[in-house]
Parts: sequence; structure tokens; C-alpha cells
Amino acid sequence: MALLRGLFWLVLFLFFTFCFVVLFEYGTHDFTNGFQKEFARVKSFVVQQTSLPLPLGGNVVRKDIPPDVRHDILEIIRASIDYGLAHRAEALAHAMAYARDMNTVLADHFIGMYVNDYTRDYGQIGRKAVRRFLGDGRDAGYIDKAVQLEFVE
Repeated sequence: MALLRGLFWLVLFLFFTFCFVVLFEYGTHDFTNGFQKEFARVKSFVVQQTSLPLPLGGNVVRKDIPPDVRHDILEIIRASIDYGLAHRAEALAHAMAYARDMNTVLADHFIGMYVNDYTRDYGQIGRKAVRRFLGDGRDAGYIDKAVQLEFVE
């Protein structure tokens, strides 16, 4: 549990640091465009350094849950993602109520950053990216010990 808490704080720290830099550089009037530009720069840097995608998040299930139940949870999450991808216009229309000053094109871009084929299934490349991200966090001292990942199949 301490490891999960450490990962949570690491991701939260990185996210808020990134937002602060964007806010400082672009101000509140152009935050969404600045976020998009700076995210593209960070993503480009990560891909250039690692040749891997930048993991933006994931779904976590406790290891003490029986494997068959974990698999059922995976299937439910995948079905939900599949539904959202198949009904993207409806999902986008719903999300626009929370998009603040974003236009539809920009909101669709943001949704695509978080809901895509890697969200549905990391695959080998995505799994390698997650392992690399967590390993780099450990090497930098943000995580106390190596993370033993298990991907639900």
C-alpha cells in the first residue's frame, strides 16, 4: 500500500509541477493551448529518449483479488472503453460540459490523449513504457523500491 501511495504522490507531483510551469508560461488566458503545446514537447522528449509512449495513467487492481475476478474487472473496463470509443461523439458532447474554455477540437484531442488503444490494452510496448517510467522514478529516488508489476490478461 505504501508503494501505491508513493506512486500516487509521484504522479500528482509531476502533474501539478507541469501545470504550474504551463500556468507560469502561458497564464490563465491561454492555459489549455499552452498545456497542449507543452505536453507535445514533453511527449516528444520522452519518445526521443526512450522510443516508448508516455504513460499517462492506468487502472490498478489489488493483487489479493482472485485472478478470475481481476480478469472480469478487466473485461468490464475494456467494455466501457470500447463503448466510449465507439460512441465518441456522444462522449465528447457529454465532456464539453466540463471542458471549461476548450473548443470541441481541443477537447477531443485531450480525450484522445487519455482514451485510446493503450487505454484499452497496453500491449508489449505500453507495458515496457510503464516499467521504464516506474524504473526511472525509482532511479531518481521518487519510489523507494522496485515495483513488481502484474498485468491482468
